[in-house]
Parts: sequence; structure tokens; C-alpha cells
Amino acid sequence: MKSKLLPLILLCLSGTAQAQLLDRGNGMLYDTDRNITWLNSATTPKYYMPWSAAMAWASNLVYGGFSDWRLPTLVDTTINLTTPCGNFGNNGQTCGYNSNTAESELAHLFYDELGLKAYYNTSGLPQAGWGLVNTGPFVNLQKYGYWTNVEAGNGAANGNGAWVFYFDMGGQMPADKDAPEAVIAVRDGDVVSAAVAPSITTSALANGVFGVAYSSAIVASAPNGDAVSVVVTGLPTGLSFDGANIIGTPTAVSNAAVNITVTDKVTGLSTSTTLTLTVNDAAIAFAPTLPDGLTGSVYSTTLAATGGTGSFTYTVNGVLPAGLTLVGDVLSGTPTQASTASINLTATDSAATATTAVVNITINDPIVADVPCAGTDALITSFTPGRGGANPILSRVQVNGGVQNGVGTVVWLTPTPVGTTFISPAVTVVTGEYIDYVGVVSGTVGCAATTMTVKPKVDVATTTLANAKVGAAYTASITAQYGLAPYTIKVSGMPAGLRFDGANLIGTPTVAGTFPLAITAADVNGVAVLKTINLQVANAPIVFAPTLSSGVVGKAYIASLSATGGANSSTFSATGLPSGLSLAGNVISGIPTVAGAATVTLAATDSAGVVSTVTATLTIAPAVVATKPIAPSNLISTAKTNSRVGFSWADNASNELNYLIERCKGANCTSFSQVASVGANVVSYSNTGLSRNTSYNYRVRATNANGKSAYSNTLSVKTLP
Repeated sequence: MKSKLLPLILLCLSGTAQAQLLDRGNGMLYDTDRNITWLNSATTPKYYMPWSAAMAWASNLVYGGFSDWRLPTLVDTTINLTTPCGNFGNNGQTCGYNSNTAESELAHLFYDELGLKAYYNTSGLPQAGWGLVNTGPFVNLQKYGYWTNVEAGNGAANGNGAWVFYFDMGGQMPADKDAPEAVIAVRDGDVVSAAVAPSITTSALANGVFGVAYSSAIVASAPNGDAVSVVVTGLPTGLSFDGANIIGTPTAVSNAAVNITVTDKVTGLSTSTTLTLTVNDAAIAFAPTLPDGLTGSVYSTTLAATGGTGSFTYTVNGVLPAGLTLVGDVLSGTPTQASTASINLTATDSAATATTAVVNITINDPIVADVPCAGTDALITSFTPGRGGANPILSRVQVNGGVQNGVGTVVWLTPTPVGTTFISPAVTVVTGEYIDYVGVVSGTVGCAATTMTVKPKVDVATTTLANAKVGAAYTASITAQYGLAPYTIKVSGMPAGLRFDGANLIGTPTVAGTFPLAITAADVNGVAVLKTINLQVANAPIVFAPTLSSGVVGKAYIASLSATGGANSSTFSATGLPSGLSLAGNVISGIPTVAGAATVTLAATDSAGVVSTVTATLTIAPAVVATKPIAPSNLISTAKTNSRVGFSWADNASNELNYLIERCKGANCTSFSQVASVGANVVSYSNTGLSRNTSYNYRVRATNANGKSAYSNTLSVKTLP
């Protein structure tokens, strides 16, 4: 749709491109003459829009990290269309195409930056080469009007105008703000002057280990979300940079200074830093165990360390058993006497990194005695596994209380000979278990057992516990097994309401949940074991059995809901309520509008999400027709004195609230006033405090919420003299 153009006069203009547009990248052009920056894309995805939308688009535009974009500006010529202008503006009027390049940014762009010509020459005739014949570095520049941010002055589109510069004619004039025109954004200043160098987030590099795969990310960023390039140099051998991470496997120990340079691909600005990347030796693993030996028997064992750098050398610090030496990585010889030695063995790698292990070596005398020894329910306090071979290592079990015949506290299994080697029996026990054994005494050391039976250590026999419920009495036994009775059992972590009496969990839980019970069972020797068993405590079931009272159309209705059990408090919902009633919280209330019996579905939901649903009938009776009570009758005197008169009446009503008693003084009196009020169904009254020998008249009527009845008959009575 074309703009609604106001009448205009064209000034002939032509330009020469004298200023300079500098490409700042990322679609931005800097005008060195005006110190402004243009977007080189001269349209939007919608191309054309009204002036208010154009202003909003520019105001909300965020591009290149800047949010101060705007529409181009100019000086309002405030044309007065009521005063005719001379042809082509030669009468001094500021009409229509008064395109002053000093006051209009778009005119400056058209004439000075792009060197374009206006449609008319100074004689008012079209001239060659006019219009948008050159768009320069701009993209999608249109032969159309472009909005400015200046509203038009007097006479422009009935006060609803704004200034537009036309890239086909080379001039500016007002247009209706509702007309669709093109847009282009501009901002003050140069974007390069505000550019910020990229930043490197990574402040330290993790240490590497020789021969171990390595990976460490380099994190960097540039302002405005600009893409960056990263260059990393000075890496240890075996490592490389893949554009985001330092990766590889270090092949040498080093302490490298790694240079990191990050460059903003848009602004070209760079940031560099130097970080240290240390590659350490792999940790040396050296934990040798030395087998036992026998005097007079060849002994040999090989030491082995792992990790570190290169090969290892081994040294010993301490006194080896007589007859043994360390040569290279082999400790060997023929022991000459029984002993136990504690020595330091050191492994040193080719980088001179060393680690030392403290080990024991035991040399025993061969078994020569056949004195019987035995034990029953002997508590194991330690265990050293054995091995077979030409020089077998005995499986040794340390027991408390010694062994039979008082020869020590050690029991071991006699190795079984097979040909020229021995096979150590496969025995695996743990501290706290018990053994029965039979064997022969070996010197003063202990018992060389020929048979050994292992009994399990104490354990908690109970594996699971029955679920409990809040508010319900609970009991569950917890038992132990194995080891040596009697047992001592302790339990912790029980929910509130439960306790342990030494054999049973008892009580009434008050809270729901899953409770991990820590159960410790100890046997008579104090050997203990800890087991955790979960106890599930469920919430008590929701008890919800509401009954709903009947209602009456037009009468206020209220009923409260309540539930017990469940988890904490309950919330309520209701469907199918009669018209006029609603549920708020736990209260059904309102004024019924329709009579009938409604089937209402009620639900109570506890804080754990458990729901209990019931169905109830709520009956609404038709509205009761309001009536006044029927008047009483047969008002008669029943007794009198000189100061009191008693009388009664017939109760003809069934809906009265009370009776009003009125009196006047004098035989022919008519000015009655109320002297008393009695309740419903009362049919007599005694009026006291009267004057003697005086005439009185009485009348009675019934009353309720709907009004008063007619009066009864009038009773005339005179007190006694």
C-alpha cells in the first residue's frame, strides 16, 4: 500500500560521496562524517510497517551487543500546507522536498555517502541518473520511503504525520503515521570504540600424570556472543589442543608454561594468558608381603612395584633373618634360625622417586612334635592366609585364651605334601568367627591342626520387619544367630512411639515414613555386627464417613466435613452439590435454589495424596410458605383479687413464637398497650400490681417471624374492692 503523501514541492539535489563508510563487521557500517553507525541491512523481516511499529522496532532492537538503536533523525521543516509554495521551492518556502543534508541523516546518506541524485533538476525537470542507482555497502536498500523518528509539523496528515525520506525521489516529506514505510536502524558513535576484548574463564590447568590419559577444557568467551578462536602453545609432549580441550597422554614428566590466546572473530581483539601444566610421575604402588619360611629350607620371593617412571631398584633397611639376602628384586637364601623380623623395603624408580614399605618376615622351625592339641569355640582374633608350593606358607589363626596344653595362641593347618611340594589347605576365616580344631603341638608357638571347623561369627538373624501403621499397636522380634550365645541386641533409629526391650520392637508409631534401624548384635565375647533394616510405617487409613443434613430451598445451609487418620490434615472436594451450594475448605454452604435429592461425591485427601471417596445423599425440601399464626380465642378470667387478675385463652396456632398481652384501664377504654409477652404454647397469665375496685380490658394475640395474628376477644374485668 502506498503512503498517504501530502502535497509537496521538490528541490533539486544531487550528492557527491565525500564522507566515508567503514565496515565494522557483523553487518554494521560506521559513518566517519556523522559519527554514527548504520545497520547495513536496510529492511526488516516484515519490510514495511506503520510509524509507531517502526519506532518500537528500533527501540527494542539489540544487535552487536548494543541496545541504543533508533530511527534516523532530521529537523522538522514544519511545512504549512495552507500557504501555497512556489514551483520547485524557489520562493523561499520550506515545502516538501526541503532535503537539507546537514539536518537529515537519511539525506546525508543519500547524497553525501552514496552520491545519488534527486528526481528534478534546478529547472524542475527530471534529470538523468536520478534515484537509487547505487546502494553501496547496504543490503536490501529499497526504492521506497524510510521512516524517521520525527513527527511532522502543522498540516501534515491532519496532525497524524511523521517525516519520511524517499530513496526513489531523493527527498523528504510527511506521511500518515498509519502508512506502511520501510525502516533502517542507526545508533550514535562507533561500535569499535566500545569493543571489549574477549575473556579467558579458565584460570588454572589440572595436573597430569605420566602415562595417564588427560583432558582439560579451555573456556573463553567474547562480548555480544561473538565467535572466538583459541590457540594453545607450549604443551607438554603427548598433549594437543582440539579447539576446545587439551587432550592426550603425557609422555614425559614436565612443568610446562602453556600459552593461551583467544581472538574475537568479529572485532579481532585478543586476550592471552599463561598457565602452568604440571605432569607428575605416576604414583608408585609398592606393598609387598613376605611369606613365612622354615629353618633349613630354601627361601625365595620376588619384589615388584608398579607405577612410577622406568624400572625399579630395591633396597632393604633392617636386619634380615640369618641366611637371607636381597639381590636385585629377589629376597632369597636358606634361613638358619627361627625369628620374626620387621624390615623396611624401598622401591626407587628411574626418576629417583622412592616409596618405602614396612613388612614382617617370620621364619619358623619345622614341626617336630606330635603332642596332641585341640580347641572348641576358639575365638579368632586375627588371620594370615597361607600358600602352597615348594616353600609353603602356613595359614595362621590367632585365637584368644591360648590353645590346649598352654603352648601359645597360634593355630595353623598342616600343609599337605604332593610330590616334592606342599599345598597349603584353603582356609579363609575372619576375625570374630570361631573354630573347632584338632592337631599336634608345635614347640611353644601353637597348634599345627590337622582338622579345623570354622563357625560363623555372630549375625543378626532378622532380615525384614513387618510394616507398621501410625496409631496401631506394633510388635516385632529381633533375633541374633551364630557366634556364641547369649546375645546382646541394641536398636537405634526407631520412629517416635516405638522402643526396643532387648528382644522386641514394641509400641504405637506416631509418625509415618521409612526408618533405617541400626541393629547391633554382640555375642558373649563382645564380637559384634551391625545390620541396617528398614522399617516402613504407613499412615493410618483415612476415616471419612460424612452424613449431610437436609436443607430447604431458600434457607441458608451449612454442613462441615471432617476426616480422621491419614497423613496430617485433609483437604476436601465435592461434586454433584445441589444448585446454590458450594464447598469452601471443609464447609458446604449456600442457599439451595432447587428442591430434590442430590447424590454428592465427597473426597478427603491427606497430605500424602491418599484419597478416600464416599457418596452421600443431600435432600433439599421445597420452600416453606411463610404464614402468620392463627389468633387465640376464648379469653376468659380465671381468678381475681383487689390487685391481681388471672386469665386464660385457647391456643389455636401451631407456629407461634410467643403471645403478646395488651391492657387498657377503664370500663370503656380503647388505648391498649403491651404489658407482657409469654412463650409459645403458654395459655394463661396473671397480671399483678393492679388498683383495687378498678375496671381493666385485656386482649391477646400470637406472633412469629412472619407477623402477628389478629387479636383474641376482649376480656373486661374489675378488681375487688
